[in-house]
Amino acid sequence: MSPTGEQPASSPRPRILVVGLGPSDPGLLTAATVEAIATTPHRLLRTAIHPAASAVSGAESFDHLYKRAGSFAEVYEEVVTQLLKRALDVGEVLYAVPGSPAVAEHTVELLLARAPGVGVTVEVVPALSFADLAWVRLGVDPLADTVTLIDGHRFTDDIAGRRGPFLVAQCHSNLIMSDVKLALSEAVADPSELPEITILHHLGLPDERVVSVNWSKLDQSVLADHLTSLYVPELPRQVGRAAHRLWTLMQHLRVACPWNAEQTVRSLAPFAIEEAHELVEAIGRLGDPESYAHVAPDVVTDYRRELGDVLYQVLFHAMVAHDEGWFSFEDVITGLHDKLVYRHPHLFPRTDFDTGAITSSDDVVRNWERIKAMERRQSGAGPQE
Repeated sequence: MSPTGEQPASSPRPRILVVGLGPSDPGLLTAATVEAIATTPHRLLRTAIHPAASAVSGAESFDHLYKRAGSFAEVYEEVVTQLLKRALDVGEVLYAVPGSPAVAEHTVELLLARAPGVGVTVEVVPALSFADLAWVRLGVDPLADTVTLIDGHRFTDDIAGRRGPFLVAQCHSNLIMSDVKLALSEAVADPSELPEITILHHLGLPDERVVSVNWSKLDQSVLADHLTSLYVPELPRQVGRAAHRLWTLMQHLRVACPWNAEQTVRSLAPFAIEEAHELVEAIGRLGDPESYAHVAPDVVTDYRRELGDVLYQVLFHAMVAHDEGWFSFEDVITGLHDKLVYRHPHLFPRTDFDTGAITSSDDVVRNWERIKAMERRQSGAGPQE
């Protein structure tokens, strides 16, 4: 009891209410967000540099942290530390972030991870993100088109092994746009085949711009800021840079060399047999596996060269097929990849084939032959490799 005989009011349980300011002006704030702002007196903004920040009147921002920190990671850690301290001090605070708290908002991830350890409850209020406006402006259904959302800061790593399409967030500077441009040019065999990239700038605001540009103009078309993102359509099949150089040389030889220009698949057939025999001879010179550690360097070099000669035959045939409009070198590579996956169901399981127990290489060979037989029955074709 208090000295006056009244029951003291219980302290509010520490809680952080996280709301999103949406992708543009206050007109896109949700009713739940507006109510949370109105009923929570202690308000903090990650940044006041956002068109809807004015809706959170009387709020403090963490903008000062960006000026003295060495990295975004340091800023986010300090923001979360101060948020938790404030909640423990006053009981309940509102934390407003740009866009949606659930999309590309690292401070919310950190907050959800750290808050339980200090006895603070975190409640996240759903909100619109920049992606919601992007789908409308692009006329894209992200589910139907299997769009991948990636971070512009990690563009090179995130597109590795993928063809897209991609919606690229966090493109808040022209330096990042330059990095994306460079990564795109290096990701494909022929940059001239890259599709146009769509720049989404200030969506939902009066100065909104949605413009498609050649990849080479990516960092020259807008002054990027925190309301800039990109849409990258599906990329051409990716081929290694060394393979691309070799393919380019083959194209030149096919046009500039009279002998190369005259060749057909029939005229090349004897060379395939000849080069295969020479490869087998080079393999024989390597000796037994037990002695590989002592193989002479010139023998290994000879083996590598013979492999190159066999590859040359594959490239030459692919070039002739390309000229005839039958298929491309990329089709050869992709077909081989897909066949290897299909022929190894013990590593890449599928529902139409029961591999049983695989305990030896003999088991693998038997499965391989079973799958070949299945393929022959399904296609009605003759023997397959």
